[in-house]
Amino acid sequence: MSVKVQKSDPKMHKRSIVFRWIVLLFVLLLMTLISIFHQYPDLVGRTLSIDSFCPMGGLEGLFSWIFQGSMLQRLALGSFILFFAVLLITLLYKRAFCGQICPLGTLQELLGSIGRKTIKKRVTTSSKTDRVFRLLKYLVLFGFVVGTWATGILLIRAFDPWVAYAHVFSLEEMFEFPIGLAILLISIVGALWVDRIFCKYLCPFGAFLGLLSPIGMYGIHRNTETCIDCKKCDHACPANIVVSQVEFVTDTECIMCNECINACPVENTLEIATKKRTLTSTPMKVTAISIIFMLLVAGAFTMTGHFKWFFPNTSTPYENQVLKNDVDDIRGFMTLRELSIGYGVPLEILMEEFASSPDDADTPVKDLGTKSEGHGTDFVREFIRNYRP
Repeated sequence: MSVKVQKSDPKMHKRSIVFRWIVLLFVLLLMTLISIFHQYPDLVGRTLSIDSFCPMGGLEGLFSWIFQGSMLQRLALGSFILFFAVLLITLLYKRAFCGQICPLGTLQELLGSIGRKTIKKRVTTSSKTDRVFRLLKYLVLFGFVVGTWATGILLIRAFDPWVAYAHVFSLEEMFEFPIGLAILLISIVGALWVDRIFCKYLCPFGAFLGLLSPIGMYGIHRNTETCIDCKKCDHACPANIVVSQVEFVTDTECIMCNECINACPVENTLEIATKKRTLTSTPMKVTAISIIFMLLVAGAFTMTGHFKWFFPNTSTPYENQVLKNDVDDIRGFMTLRELSIGYGVPLEILMEEFASSPDDADTPVKDLGTKSEGHGTDFVREFIRNYRP
């Protein structure tokens, strides 16, 4: 008995694609603006550093906190908060963070879409060699997690292309992360020939989410009875998964971008469902729920004061402030001069304790060495907290 095949609704597919891109571009624009405001605080005030919006930092910091009982230098609570939100999304929709939110993934897709239209010889299939090279990101994940746990330093920062992106808007700091900048350029230019090249081969957080992917509730299901074997789903997949040959996509490379579903010309042939198809979803729901999870978690912690987007105005003298600045809000990008003004500690005392030259008054705390035991921003916080004139 033949099954009646109906054409899918192209307008619905278009709405799904447009909605996903609105979310992707919104997140990319937001992160870009935050990066710019962090580099140029006179515009609207000093924002959180980009490290605070990196869930990978939350993963690395989690191991440090569990095994050493301490927070990593440069790591903010925001990383843990967003890491928790990504975990919630992954339990529901596998690697939807990669396909629905990640701004670095968006940059690669933008270039990939240009490559699809302008370059004929692109890598559109997955070979055995390709699958072997994709294991590199798991080695990267292992190396950074173990290295960070052993050293107590956020090792990935120097190599992170997203951190490099956050600094390209400042001529003074553009080349502060040369390795990360090189990886960023390779990832963006390489995306013209290989879709999401960084995601496939080097992204440690994508590797981590890939390990969790099998426990996600929903995935891509193919109805073998209505499938016409047009292979449009295979060509649309940025991860080069052969969707047309499986009934349920279990490949951990799937980023739940749902491009395969939007490319399918037959109604209800590809759908988002649990493995036994007891529950179903839609591409628009995946996008909406993913961004809602991120906004709800970030919003809840913002309301409780655990997640801060802006930091105190350290240019206002301490004695003139109505609400005194919180010592816990001291960050590595602040200078000794700023801390002296904003927290009422004489500059000469801070210089005596932390500086090695007169120029150190205007050097970010994160770049200072100390004369005493202890190191980094945490030690500066503790000194100012205990200061008594």
